[in-house]
Amino acid sequence: MKVSKITTIRNKVRMAKGKIRVICLRLQGMNIGRGTVLGPAGIVWPKNISIGEMSTLEDFIDFRISHPFSENNKIIIGDRVFIGRCSEFNCGTNITIGNDVMIASKCSFFDVSHDTEGVNLYNENTISKPITVGNNVWIGTGTIILLGVEIGDNSVIGAGSVIRRSVPPNEIWAGVPAEFIRNCGSKDK
Repeated sequence: MKVSKITTIRNKVRMAKGKIRVICLRLQGMNIGRGTVLGPAGIVWPKNISIGEMSTLEDFIDFRISHPFSENNKIIIGDRVFIGRCSEFNCGTNITIGNDVMIASKCSFFDVSHDTEGVNLYNENTISKPITVGNNVWIGTGTIILLGVEIGDNSVIGAGSVIRRSVPPNEIWAGVPAEFIRNCGSKDK
């Protein structure tokens, strides 16, 4: 199948814009590894975000930092990570994504929430607990990962799941709220 000249030119312009975007974000203090491709994204505090080498972040990913002047408030993304379109990272403490992770489109990570112990929820303090995603993890489309969750190495999260507790290594979880489905590599529950 022959690719038209317009498509070729469009792709070259898109790649050039991506390279310019990476250079601008590096100048603002963002750590971006070699060979990483970054589409248009919502990034207000670039110095609090680190992305490893050879990663691909598609268009319209939103990075929100609650306490940008805190040294510990960071989003750290490993090497060879793919993050799909329209994903969202709301960081109040620390969100860490390991190496070789695939995150499908429209996934949300919230390591911060409102403290529901008080009477006046609007004015209450927030609570925050770090999120950690291990290496070689696959997270399906539209998944929501909540504060304090750790996802172990080699795990799979089914599309549309809500993860509110930690997932051990080598397991498949899915559902709302997510529950254990089976071990990776096993056909039995």
